[in-house]
Amino acid sequence: MDAKIFMSVSQLTKYIFLIFLLGAILGGILGGLMVSKIKNGFKGNKNRFHKNK
Repeated sequence: MDAKIFMSVSQLTKYIFLIFLLGAILGGILGGLMVSKIKNGFKGNKNRFHKNK
């Protein structure tokens, strides 16, 4: 019984780790895209303000 429980726990931890890794990779990619869009937006706003002045 203990061996079976240990095996299931190890498999669960492996799956959780894989899911966490995939989530981190996807989150990093999405986060990078969001940051780049925000930075571009700020640059555009700054340029607009300079043009108005």
